[in-house]
Amino acid sequence: MSLMYRRRPSDAPIDQGDVLLGVPRLSGSLNEAILVLHGEDLRVKDAATPLAGGQAVAMVVDLVDALVLSQGCDVLRRGFVHLAPIDELRNLSDKAAKRASSVRKAATGLDAVGAFYLPNLPRLGWPRRIAALDDAFALPGDELREYVRRHRSIACGLTPAAIEYLQYRIGLVFGRKAREDEDWPSVEDLRDQRVEKDLEIQKRTQERARAADPGEQDEIESELTQLRRELASIDALERRIAEHLAAEFP
Repeated sequence: MSLMYRRRPSDAPIDQGDVLLGVPRLSGSLNEAILVLHGEDLRVKDAATPLAGGQAVAMVVDLVDALVLSQGCDVLRRGFVHLAPIDELRNLSDKAAKRASSVRKAATGLDAVGAFYLPNLPRLGWPRRIAALDDAFALPGDELREYVRRHRSIACGLTPAAIEYLQYRIGLVFGRKAREDEDWPSVEDLRDQRVEKDLEIQKRTQERARAADPGEQDEIESELTQLRRELASIDALERRIAEHLAAEFP
């Protein structure tokens, strides 16, 4: 068991931190060929043809477990409820020490900031899992509330402490400011990056020489071109840093 979970009535009003079972999620792309309803017939719409307003289309529905991200007051007031799909935490080692390190990183680390760790829950048959905050989707609130009530979809909820940490992670995902690549390196950092790029260029060059398929050769050459551009950018940034330091610290 885990201190992260608390019991919730399966047909309770939806609240933040609820774990819902079998929630419908539409899957498909509007940029690919899809089926459009014309009267009683389904016709294939080519990807190049725009959809018209009010058209009925056929979409695949996946049933996924999901973590409720919206706060209870927002569930009642706003039109949509935001949900994070849940999937199993994979690639765990068979060795306890390595597994413990991986789980600790998943639960507290910020490398994968959009992944919210959910411990295993044997009573419900759950393995260790991850809620993908950065792959959130939304469903109409009124319809989801009726769906949850009818299907008794709430498996459990998160404790107040777990919800507080969930809110922190949501803030990191949707409120953080990404740093530009040139905002933080020192000259020494750039020299390490240059070594890294040089080694990657050497590796990909050897792979291109071994590749027999012309298409694969072209793909590798494209990657090499991009790596050389990145190498040139490193050189240019190193010169900028040198000029900046000379001006600021003469």
